[in-house]
Amino acid sequence: MAENIYEENIVPLIDEEGNEVKFEIIGNTEYEGATYLALIPAEDDSEEYFILKVVASEDDPDELEDLIEIEDDEEFQKVADIFDEMLNA
Repeated sequence: MAENIYEENIVPLIDEEGNEVKFEIIGNTEYEGATYLALIPAEDDSEEYFILKVVASEDDPDELEDLIEIEDDEEFQKVADIFDEMLNA
């Protein structure tokens, strides 16, 4: 996955109520050919982080198209274990 996806450490996302919320990227990892980001709310002191899967643009694999929730429980747990080890080292 392209490095330019991570140039900006702040990513704006839309919450369930349609509000823009800014998140700070605190880590990224690759697992089985996919890229994942660990994010925390930029304007919050919470230690809880969120994990989202990066979906690259079909036209340009170096361009971020979207960030999606991980729906598969096993996939989520494996990626969460990677981030837990990385962020708590």
